[in-house]
Amino acid sequence: MENFYEPVAWEDPLQAVETQSQPNPQYIKDLETAINDELHAIHYYAKLIELAPDQADRQRIAAIRQDEIRHYHHLYRLYMQMTGRHPQLVPGEVPTSYAEGLHKSLHGELEAVEFYHRMHQAATDEKQKLMWLNIANDEQRHATWFLYLLAKLPK
Repeated sequence: MENFYEPVAWEDPLQAVETQSQPNPQYIKDLETAINDELHAIHYYAKLIELAPDQADRQRIAAIRQDEIRHYHHLYRLYMQMTGRHPQLVPGEVPTSYAEGLHKSLHGELEAVEFYHRMHQAATDEKQKLMWLNIANDEQRHATWFLYLLAKLPK
């Protein structure tokens, strides 16, 4: 399996982000939570791809997973910039059935939208605010796709 624990080298969209001399501890804690949520989604969706009934569903979930990988890398890099250390990574669960996986994915994406909107409000740097808003928009789009995939399931 691919290694997503360390960010890949690419142009840093957060380059020249203004950071506070003493970052807000709650903001840092929430940022670490976001990193773990994205990492969990990466692994969860890898298993969901295996459980998907057809190639079209696998491709759609793989595209969502790629967004989560991008989010993870952006958030990881921001955490490193703000703290000078690596976040503590916590493993998550994986789905045992396709239907269960879709239900939990939909729920998780909707919760993520709300969480990222709160992070957008908490951010003081304009580039960070834009990043949080863009991630929230991606998560909303993911929720829509998971709802579509759920609706396709046989009754």
